[in-house]
Amino acid sequence: MRKKNVAFLFILTALSPLFGISQVDLNKGLIAYYPFNGNANDASGNGNNGIPMNGAQLTTDRFGNPNGAYLFDGIDDYIIVNDNGKLSPTSVTVTAFVNTETNLSQAITGKIDYITGNGAAYLLGINNNVQANFFFGVNPSGSTCSTKDPNNPNNPLALSSDAVSTNTWHCIVGTFSNSVLQIYVDGILSGTLTYPPTVDLLQCSNTELLIGSWWVGVPMPFKGKIDDVRIYDRVLNQQEVSALCSLTNCAALTGSLIGSTICSGDPQGQLIFNSPDSTGPFTLSYTDGINTVTQTNVRDSVSFPVTVASGATTVYTLLSVYDTTNCPLTLTGGPSYIATIAVEKPIVTATPDTTICRAMPVSLHAGGALTYSWSPTTALSDKSVSNPIATPTVTTSYVVTGTSVNGCIAKDSVLVTVFPNTAVIVTPDTNICMGDPAQLQAKGGITYSWSPAQYLDDPGIASPVARPITTTRFFLAATDVNRCNETDSISISIRPVPVFQSPPNNVILCEGYAVMLGNKGEAKYVSAWSPAISLNDPSSATPVASPVTTTVYTLRISDSVCNQYDSTFSVSVNVKPNPIVVVKKANDIDCSTATSQLTAIGAFTYAWSPAEGLSDPNNASPLASIDSTTTFIVKGSDINGCFAFDTITVHVTSAGKNLFIVPNAFTPNGDGRNDCFGIQRWGDVTVEEFSVFNRWGERIFTTHNPSDCWDGNFRGKPQEAGPYPYVIKARSFCGEITRTGLVMLVR
Repeated sequence: MRKKNVAFLFILTALSPLFGISQVDLNKGLIAYYPFNGNANDASGNGNNGIPMNGAQLTTDRFGNPNGAYLFDGIDDYIIVNDNGKLSPTSVTVTAFVNTETNLSQAITGKIDYITGNGAAYLLGINNNVQANFFFGVNPSGSTCSTKDPNNPNNPLALSSDAVSTNTWHCIVGTFSNSVLQIYVDGILSGTLTYPPTVDLLQCSNTELLIGSWWVGVPMPFKGKIDDVRIYDRVLNQQEVSALCSLTNCAALTGSLIGSTICSGDPQGQLIFNSPDSTGPFTLSYTDGINTVTQTNVRDSVSFPVTVASGATTVYTLLSVYDTTNCPLTLTGGPSYIATIAVEKPIVTATPDTTICRAMPVSLHAGGALTYSWSPTTALSDKSVSNPIATPTVTTSYVVTGTSVNGCIAKDSVLVTVFPNTAVIVTPDTNICMGDPAQLQAKGGITYSWSPAQYLDDPGIASPVARPITTTRFFLAATDVNRCNETDSISISIRPVPVFQSPPNNVILCEGYAVMLGNKGEAKYVSAWSPAISLNDPSSATPVASPVTTTVYTLRISDSVCNQYDSTFSVSVNVKPNPIVVVKKANDIDCSTATSQLTAIGAFTYAWSPAEGLSDPNNASPLASIDSTTTFIVKGSDINGCFAFDTITVHVTSAGKNLFIVPNAFTPNGDGRNDCFGIQRWGDVTVEEFSVFNRWGERIFTTHNPSDCWDGNFRGKPQEAGPYPYVIKARSFCGEITRTGLVMLVR
């Protein structure tokens, strides 16, 4: 057995920061690896295991290690690998260590259908057309998988510049990507070919990988030794090729394989590989006697998962170990590479099923495990002990889950049946009126004992009569046919005496109208009004009364359940006469009289409608400023809220001389008299322009609202006393109005 020397790889890594050399990772992109370490199995972990055919046999490798390479007889020996779909990349690197005994044309390794010769993908071999050279050829993706084309001269073929020397070990590497073929001999680039146009590799997963031969029609059998065949789905760079070809002999590795214990039903267990010689990562190959498994990225003393197919205790034997460069390491230690994954099947037993009285404590027991957990936890003293006390009130199935020292779980259950309550109170919780009796009733018992006894006619019978003076809960203690002591209770509530709300009294009613009496909140009680005359419903909590004279009504309110709970109230309805409202007008409106003074009498408050055109619609004497004939309605109310209406029509005509007088002076001194210059008394006019100017012609006031006026200020500052020009343009039902002139500001 052997172990590649990784010192060169470490040197490359250490020098990379200084010289820009990339780190070497010979596992990256590795899709098949055949170290021929006692067999033709794939050590990459991808399961592309090889089958030796026609007598291909193990021999010494390039380091002299026995059973470390394969010897081919140059006649019909070969190794065949069925493609599981992972051996047909678009870019590829194929490597092998070879020792040929002849310089004839030979196939080292390639991908083709061995029987038909169809779907050739790539071939690493020896060509002796001119001289014996190593070559690497591919079939581009423009071909098809049914093409029988193993040696088409039009296909790309890279030849080494060095001749083949026999009976000597050589490291041969062929790469292909994007139409570029390269071949390395002993770590040195020896040939390059670019095949236009840019193409990928022909992908045919229905063909085989062959080692030591080509297809049966053109076998090109290899004669000599082949070792360490690798297939990558990428192109190795020069540093990686140099590292690969520089791998040296492998040292012995000591260590041990350690098993574990799993629980019955667990699909996976754990194995641990311990080695004092290296920390890994390793690639392990092990067997359970039936299946062989490859496990990658295994670290020293770190467990990795193992599928236990049968679910039973299984013995595993370590077959091979590889280091980070896939160098196979020699195993020493014998039995230490055998480990067992044991399957534990714990058995937990619980107390037999039992029957108890309701809420009576019973001790539960369980055994066979390290720790316990009971469920449900209802009525358990402690869910985490082996012997909790249970006091269930209903029949309950308790499940105990036991966990062994290895964490394995088993369960058992115990059914605790609770005798049903036969002694029960059949009377529901009851409300009674103050002073009324209540019949209690129970059944199903042999003996009875009620409390408190002072309100019962006989506390020792099943159905005593209770006369409580306040709300009381009566408790029953009985013994049933199962000799179980049972308890129950019933609440006898005294319906509270309501506090009836006094209805509004001394109600004012205007003559000819109706009023609602009482309170809506008393509708849940029984109401009786008298006298019933002039009431729409004397049994309503809120009847409507329409008496013609002052009347005193009597109201009796009682509880809807306890009629003895009642109260009586008196309600006086005072009928008041309505006021007599009279309205007058000072004049009608024309072009010479723009407003009309209205006056109403006979009431305390007034409300005019329509309000538009009136100086104050809530005044007894508003000023009307309108441009069309209008009928005004006034509602007058007295101090009792009684009211009456009157109407008056103000006629508007265009007769008379158009006056629309403008004041010639004003005194903005804040005394409430003549403080503002305006045209409010023009009535209902449309102002097109109302502007005031100072002596420099600057506009200092303007508006389109006839109710606005100038207060003698400009930009918040009082203006000097003196004359100010103004321009007024307006329209009314009397026509166009234009006024210009001077107004005197007097201070």
